[in-house]
Amino acid sequence: MKSTHTTSRNSHRAAFSLVELLVVIGILTILMGLAYVTLGQSGQKARVAA
Repeated sequence: MKSTHTTSRNSHRAAFSLVELLVVIGILTILMGLAYVTLGQSGQKARVAA
């Protein structure tokens, strides 16, 4: 009986929590926004130079 309780606890810990997922999604959103701005600016500079 004790082993099933331990197994249940370990399987629950194997998953990511909602807070961890939200933090990762937030970081990815910020990085994608920065990449979009940077690539947009370099595209404008290339058009002006051409």
